Amino acid sequence: MVGFIKNIFGSKNDNNGERQPRQKQQAFYLDPDEAKTYGDIDYMRQPTKTRKSFPKTVDNPEGGELIEEVSALEKKSLSKKQSNQKSNQSSSTSVTPSESTQEGKIYSAKDDPEIQKRRQSDSSMDMFRNMAKDIKK
Repeated sequence: MVGFIKNIFGSKNDNNGERQPRQKQQAFYLDPDEAKTYGDIDYMRQPTKTRKSFPKTVDNPEGGELIEEVSALEKKSLSKKQSNQKSNQSSSTSVTPSESTQEGKIYSAKDDPEIQKRRQSDSSMDMFRNMAKDIKK
């Protein structure tokens, strides 16, 4: 009966102070693939091809198709035709920087008359603004 009670209340050894020497534990390291919690690393590293097709538009009457090979390590574009068309379009429609922006001038919203027109205050809100100011005081 006494042995049963000792087991319940946590008496582990009957060696009366004699301790067994523990083996020195080695550090436990995982290799980099096992340390990551991304799931199946081998599956993630397999390249998969994705094909995206785009409808015909006025700008692009042929339509478009983009084929990419994607893996966890890299992304490759396999559609040569689409990339050539993009480079041709960008070179033909590019605007020189002097036309689109003025160098040395910082753009401010105060300078644009359209924004000033949109930001004109409405006098019907003055009563409510005054009430809000009075509440703050």
